[in-house]
Amino acid sequence: MQLAILRHLTNKTIMGNQVLTMASAWDKLGDFMALPEVQFRAEPFGLEEQFGALCRPGRINSGFWTDAYLAAFATCAGLRLVTFDRGFAGFMGLNVLILH
Repeated sequence: MQLAILRHLTNKTIMGNQVLTMASAWDKLGDFMALPEVQFRAEPFGLEEQFGALCRPGRINSGFWTDAYLAAFATCAGLRLVTFDRGFAGFMGLNVLILH
């Protein structure tokens, strides 16, 4: 997750004129991780099997790997995934909140 945040914060296509330097992105990540509602979790039991099950139906999209991993992680850990990405609505059994 940390790598994705760093990658997005330094991506001009995503951030536009608010794109950050690598050092600034690292600082923002530290601020985010310090929030009381943010927790770092170890990979939950069953993740590998759930992740594999989500990836087997024959998708041909390299961007799907990360989405499937996050969906599997949230499902196995009993967590709600909060995102702006409407694509997560397609994961059956995933507790997801899609923000607008």
